[in-house]
Amino acid sequence: MSFPRNFSKCLRTSSDDVIKYCLQSLYLDQVRSVNIINFEWDNDEILAYSQRNLAIARGEDIVYDLTKIEMELASILVFEKVYIETQPDSQLYLEVFPYHLELFQGHMRILSEIKDLISQEPIPIEKVNLLGFSKNSGLQHALEPALDNASEILSSLEILLCFVKRTAVGDREKSIKNYVSQWMKLSSLNEHERFSKMLKVDLRLKHLVSLYELVEEQVADVKIKYIHEKYKEELSADMKAAIMDSVDFEQQTTMRKAIPAEAFALALKRFMLRFLTLENQKEKEPLHLYLQDDTLNFWSSTVPEELIDELFPENLLVANTYEAYTFTMNIIEQTMEKQAKLAKQAKQAKQAKQAKPANTSNPNINRMGSKPGRKRPERSSKYDRM
Repeated sequence: MSFPRNFSKCLRTSSDDVIKYCLQSLYLDQVRSVNIINFEWDNDEILAYSQRNLAIARGEDIVYDLTKIEMELASILVFEKVYIETQPDSQLYLEVFPYHLELFQGHMRILSEIKDLISQEPIPIEKVNLLGFSKNSGLQHALEPALDNASEILSSLEILLCFVKRTAVGDREKSIKNYVSQWMKLSSLNEHERFSKMLKVDLRLKHLVSLYELVEEQVADVKIKYIHEKYKEELSADMKAAIMDSVDFEQQTTMRKAIPAEAFALALKRFMLRFLTLENQKEKEPLHLYLQDDTLNFWSSTVPEELIDELFPENLLVANTYEAYTFTMNIIEQTMEKQAKLAKQAKQAKQAKQAKPANTSNPNINRMGSKPGRKRPERSSKYDRM
């Protein structure tokens, strides 16, 4: 790989006690192979002495020289590498590309743009199951992604989204597998075994956004826990009250207008993964500026835009995003537990009623089956008639 045109020429800012790493600028026709990053990740080599390896110290306290480690990594990864510039009026140029999980920083409305190019629809549930994971509702905090190598698959889908947007293909029924195969620039996607296996499922370009969102949710379940602390500011009592007033946790069938709780939680989760993992977002901005923008594609298609504009809590800030999500998830889980308990009690009461023997006694009927007030006729003997 090489650095795109908008890459910073200096890796670190300079000060009296900090070493400054700078990259030389060259035009593309001046670049030699040694100037291009061509690195295969080796976990054993790079992470051999990382702070995650507790076996190194064997229980003893050790101090890591982080400055030296950084210098050695810089030497391994970027020594003699250059910042490539485009020569004026030259046909030699380097296309700008997004790094992994940076797609929405430069193309924040790309999903809406794909929808405008190609009419989209959800993936049928039977095909979702064939992909290797179930379409969950986002109500569980996953410890690991349900899909193997979900983060790498998401990176491949980011490349695919950018390419589909660039080629402006309009055939929604075209197979994703066939589309990838027809472009040499996308051939590297087939090198990813899990992604290549997914392409064997009969998915069309009309399923592309749905596929991205399904994989994205698996990644978000893990990634959002590690966003910066500035996006985890506690909710005030007024903020909690606003969420309770705006969100439907009971799945009521009344005419009360409210945002479905599952959709509210999913929108917050998508926002965190797409915009808060890089720490560039200003935490004091109102959250509704982003969540009420329908072109950012945070909401399920079943939630009306008018409902979001009218009811989304306006006192929430970007800084409160994670806590708003956590608060919502906790209420959802409590509500589900309450509903499950009530359903269990109702079932037990019904079973107890069915098991109770029927009461057939009638106070107006005596033991012999005769009604009171009527004398039972005496049975005559054949000897009496003689």
